[in-house]
Amino acid sequence: MSMTAVEPTGINVAGKACLYWVPAIADPANPTLTELNAGINLSKILYAWDPNGTQATSERWRYGSETGGQNLGTVTYDPAEVEYDYDPQAPDDADEYAHYAALVPDLGGFLYDRRGLPTATALAAGQFGDVYPAKLGKRLRAAAVASEAASTFHIRQKIVITGEVLQDIEIVAGS
Repeated sequence: MSMTAVEPTGINVAGKACLYWVPAIADPANPTLTELNAGINLSKILYAWDPNGTQATSERWRYGSETGGQNLGTVTYDPAEVEYDYDPQAPDDADEYAHYAALVPDLGGFLYDRRGLPTATALAAGQFGDVYPAKLGKRLRAAAVASEAASTFHIRQKIVITGEVLQDIEIVAGS
């Protein structure tokens, strides 16, 4: 049997990445549409999202072997800090800056990362994404650089992953 090489076209990231902060998911392996819709869409708020996962390895040597090998170890996640805008004179603005009130330091919850669909597409049962149990760090002020014409006041905030990350998890219709 012959295998034909296929070069995937790839999916452009621009406009096709959605990240949600969700306060509670009863069963992370089966997030419901109701639970996810109770969250806040961070897709057009954050400057970037980098979950930054890595897997440890260890050397493996056998007494009678002439060559060594490696074993796969634990997976850890150390997401890059997220950055987002805020209004220093109206931090409780529930309209344009509602995300500031939702991303409370030391709050636990979940990040739901849906990729490959337009940002404007509503969450729906049958879509897939990754579930990250997480805790939010302190809000740190980012540098205010007046020499950059488009510079805005924004926050840097660390996120730590607190449990098992589940990938390619389907949204279920139940409530």
